[in-house]
Order: sequence, then structure tokens, then C-alpha cells
Amino acid sequence: MLNFNKSQLERYVPALRSASVEVSERVNSLFLPAQRRVASALGFALFDTLAEIVGGERLAELVYNEAALQSVASLDLVATATGFGVVSNQNVAPASAHRVENLKEALRIHTSELRDDLLVELIQVEELPRGFIQSLFFCPSVCRAYGLTTAGGELVYDREFLALVNPIRKAEEALAKIISPELWSELVRRLSRPELNDTYHEATQMARYAVVAMIKGETARPDLLLQFLEANVEHLPEYRNSSTYKAYHSKPYENEEDSPAYFFH
Repeated sequence: MLNFNKSQLERYVPALRSASVEVSERVNSLFLPAQRRVASALGFALFDTLAEIVGGERLAELVYNEAALQSVASLDLVATATGFGVVSNQNVAPASAHRVENLKEALRIHTSELRDDLLVELIQVEELPRGFIQSLFFCPSVCRAYGLTTAGGELVYDREFLALVNPIRKAEEALAKIISPELWSELVRRLSRPELNDTYHEATQMARYAVVAMIKGETARPDLLLQFLEANVEHLPEYRNSSTYKAYHSKPYENEEDSPAYFFH
């Protein structure tokens, strides 16, 4: 586990470089809980892997920003002439609510970005445990990359992502029925492993755009995806062997006299 260091706090969270002693002490008090939250979200084994494989620098930056975010959210801050401090009779500079809110929002966004960056880096060097990723949109940065926003058009970070979990789940369930549950599961499974197949990769990209279109109420994307699957069916055995594919290509029954199942009208 990491140990708190004030110089590292100032390095990883420049906005608090000139913060008062009370602020740094509050960050220190929440530093261990921040580590536990990060480790719990990733899994403690992956937390250790991040420190060893990806590098402790990015992990430390995430933990310091997580602790700083929780600290700032729980303190009654004022913006002083040199930095941020805690409200008290000794503070001579007027409080700037706008500046404090900007700090909180900047920390929130940066912390969300750090979480995503670490996860993406980890995927590139280490196969994740089975079931760790359960959606094509497994983190907020994927939403931003494919143009998925909130209903109000806001960019998606951690808080906005939580509000989109259900719409994403419903759209992915609908898409799985269209492209076959087998292929959808395979596309998701491949996100957890450091390999790249051009056909599956392109199918994943198109599937993501299809999900975004379905959430927005558009219909063209699933059709384009199906056309791609049909053109590349020999490279996608999960789709080729699925009951969904067979249903698309089943020949309608013709009631002919020489058929054993012939029936009279």
C-alpha cells in the first residue's frame, strides 16, 4: 500500500500546492480509505498488478486525487491569496464559492480520467479476470470516445456514467438479440484480453456505435452492423453457429405435395 507524503500530494494535485495545513491533514486522513476504494473497485490483486506492471506513478496519482476529491468535498473551503484553506477567523481573503466548485469539478473529472486510463493500460498488458468487464461500455472514457452523452448533452465521467448504466444495459440487451447473444458475449470477453483481431475489433466498434444510436432512438446503425456481420460471417463463428443466424437464413416452409409433412387446405 502507498504512504501519504505531502510533497507527493502537491506533485499529483497541483491545485493544492499552496493549501493550508488543515487541508493536507484532511487529505492524509482520507488517504488510506481512498486506497481501499480504488483497490476494491479494481480488485486487490489487480491493484497490486497495476503497481507492478503499469507503474506506481499513475496509481499513486489516482489515489492522491481520490483522497483530495473526498477531502475537498467534506471541507468548508475558502480561496485565499496563496491557495485553499479551511474557513476560520484567521482567513482574511474572501471565500470564492465559484473557485472552490471549479476545484471540486476539476478533481472529479481528473480522477475519473485517471481511473479509465489505468484500466485501459492494464488491459493492454494483462488479461483481466473472466467477467471483470461485462459491457462494451465498461468505463466513461468509452462513452466519450463514441459520442455517448447524457440526455442533456453533457460529457460522461464517473457521475454521468452511473446515470447511463441502465440505458446502456437495455440497449446492449436489445443488440445482443439482433447479433446473437453468443457474438455479443464474445465481443465483451475479448475486451478483457490483450489481443486484437481486425474482424472482432471492427465488429466491436460498430456494435458500440449501434448501442449509442439505439439509446438516441436511431435505427440505421444495427442494420449496418448486420451487413458487416453477414459479409464477414466466416470470421465470426459465434455468429455463424448461432440460432440467431440460422433464424435469419432459414428457408420458409413450402407446402408441397411430395413433402412428408404435406397438409390439405
